[in-house]
Order: sequence, then C-alpha cells, then structure tokens
Amino acid sequence: MRSSLSLLPALLAMVPYASAHGWVTNVTVDGKVYEGNAPGGATNSDPIRAISTTNPILSTTDPSLSCGQNAQLAQEVADATAGSNITFWWVSGSAAYEENWVHNVGPIMTYMAMCEDTTCDQFDASKAKWFKTDQAGMVAGTQGGMPVWVQGNIHAGQPYTTQIPNNLKPGQYLIRNEIIALQNAKTPGEAEFYPSCTQLNISGDGDGTPNATVSFPGAYHADDPGILVDVYTPPVNYVFPGPPVAAIVADESTGNDVIESSSPSSISPQSSAAPFGSSGSAESEQVASSVADPYSCRGTQPPDAQAGNVEGLTSSAVISATPNDVSGTSEDSADSSTMSAASSAASSGSSSPSCRGIAGKKHRRFWRRMYHHT
Repeated sequence: MRSSLSLLPALLAMVPYASAHGWVTNVTVDGKVYEGNAPGGATNSDPIRAISTTNPILSTTDPSLSCGQNAQLAQEVADATAGSNITFWWVSGSAAYEENWVHNVGPIMTYMAMCEDTTCDQFDASKAKWFKTDQAGMVAGTQGGMPVWVQGNIHAGQPYTTQIPNNLKPGQYLIRNEIIALQNAKTPGEAEFYPSCTQLNISGDGDGTPNATVSFPGAYHADDPGILVDVYTPPVNYVFPGPPVAAIVADESTGNDVIESSSPSSISPQSSAAPFGSSGSAESEQVASSVADPYSCRGTQPPDAQAGNVEGLTSSAVISATPNDVSGTSEDSADSSTMSAASSAASSGSSSPSCRGIAGKKHRRFWRRMYHHT
C-alpha cells in the first residue's frame, strides 16, 4: 500500500499533460459558425484543415508546422470580408469529451498566406508565403507573482478573435492561428506548437499586400528567445518568435520581400487580448467589456493552478488597444502600439476533472451566445 501511495503524486502530475493538447473545434467568420472535425475523426465539409492528432509539434523544422499535424485539405472555403473579424474556438480533450484549452502560458499569433495559382481547397501549404497579422502575449496583472498570458482567456473557455486586414487585396487565403505553449520551454525542444489553418475567400476593394513574408518551417528556430525560454523566472520580457506584424501596403509589381531567416520580434509584456479573445490586426481597435464567468459546477474561477504552473487564471483582462504590433514594438519598426488594461478578480473555488469538462462545454456555449449577440 505504501509503495502505491508513494506513486500517487507522480501519477497525478501526469493527468493534466494527457489532456493538455487540442485543436480548433470551430471558427466564426462574418458571424457564420463553421464546425470543424476532431483530429482523426469525421471528415464533414468545413473550411478548417483537419489534423490527425492533438499532440503538439515540438520541432521548428517539422513540415506540419505550416497547418498542424498532418493537416488535410478542407472541402470548403469560407467567405469573408476584408476588415471583418474571425473567431477561433480552441479546445482540449477529445471529440466525445471536449474540455477547455488546458495550457495558459504562452503567446497566440496569427498569420495569413494567399493561395497562389489555385483555390485554397487545393493549395499546398508548404508553398505558402506567410505574413503575420497579429500577436498577443502577456496581459495586464499577475497571478501568484507571475505574469498572466492571453492564453489564459482560452483556458477559461473563451475564444480568440482577430481581424482580417481591412485593405487586404481580395482573393483566397489561408489564415493560420497558432498557440505556443511554453510551460516546458526552458528545456530545448519542449516548446509546444499548435497551428491551425482555415480557408478563406476574401472580398473587398483593397489592393494591399504584405511587405514581407516567411515560410513554415523556416520562420522559427529552436534557440529563438521566444521558443527556448524560462517563463517562470522573473522578470519575463518575452520576445515573440518569427517576423514582426506585417505592413499591408499598396500592391506593386516589384513584389514582396521574403525573409529567409526571420529576426524575432522584441516585445514588451503586454497584449491586446480581451475576454472574447480579441486581438486586433495592424489596423484594428479592439474594445471589450467585462462579462461574468458562467461556470456552473464551481464559482466563477477557471480551474485551479497546477503545481509549478500558472494554469489557474483567476482574473480576466479587459483591454482597449490600438495595436500595430499588438503586444508592443518590434526590432524592425519604430512604430509602437498603445494599450490600457484592467483586470477583474474572479471568485475562488475548487474543481475536479469531471466538473471541468461539464463546465467547459457550458462555458463555451455561453461565450458563443454572448459573442453572437454583441
């Protein structure tokens, strides 16, 4: 009995990790919801490229870094308008038992790429020329003396919203929303990458194209300071991996620059993330208001923190920002963004894995209803 009990702490420590992976379960484009397919599950028609497993990508040279683990072409291309919002709903668990996204330590970034010479339902993502449209890292406030990350909003069951550049040239594009989980990132090769691609057909009267593009793999390196990083030893001055947020400029016949080896974006520990997961593009202004947390089988606090982690977010950031590089300034640009933030504390409580799963689904349904009524 003693030997069995002595193993209990180690076994419990493994439980969160087993469900700590995930995928985009649906996206909302111009107010229309598109349900995605769970990894390795059904193959219903939708614009989200399905992945084969919820496991993270761990190598910066993995070909799956473009759109996710063995991502497959999707059958649909969703109609969108330049300047409109697109909302991503990230979950963990399985198709039969969806849970809130488990991690909350690390950034969320968005890239886009035109599907050149073909439609997006036929486009090979390995040939994509990606440009970054937003990035969000740490938000205002601390938890247990540690920074609070935008990913904590996803962990609390909220979506992530970004804006398509309003002067973007019409055409078909992939939009790549990516979470990087950094809880183990101080060990080489342990940062976890979760990219997801959605196929869009964008209309509008703009003529803008990105001033620079990158490739995946290629945009990140294993020793980038935003990938090999200790996020638990303060002060944490996070540097986003990859290029800075691209400038969308008038289309010129000379073409765009391709960054062969991107320099990381030097960022202050801020974010334009809001309770609805809002994080703007280079030209957007995001304003969000506080909404009560509707957990049904506990108080209003998201699941408790794991030992040695910051997984239990007890406050939600309410941000009003006019982002250029949405979380600070870039090494490659003298422009800066401004941000004001306030956080509201949530009440305390306790949780169990089963309660978390039930509450997570109800919580996501609540946020979806609130989002579509705003």
